[in-house]
Amino acid sequence: MRQLRATVWPSAVRAPMRQLLTESAAAQPYWRQAAEASTREELARSLVEAARHNGTDPANKIRRTLGLDDYDETDVS
Repeated sequence: MRQLRATVWPSAVRAPMRQLLTESAAAQPYWRQAAEASTREELARSLVEAARHNGTDPANKIRRTLGLDDYDETDVS
């Protein structure tokens, strides 16, 4: 997140980048809860909440604006 904030983005990307960073920051507490979960239920709840802040929409807008294809999870798995 620090590197994303430190980058000087083209003006067309700045608003969706702010949205992406906001979503990422909102997910952080849930990722911490997941890391500290002591039960499967706590872990599952935390992961569901973190996933609600995945930033897919702003990330795809950024990628399209920069001329990149939408992110495809199967490309890296």
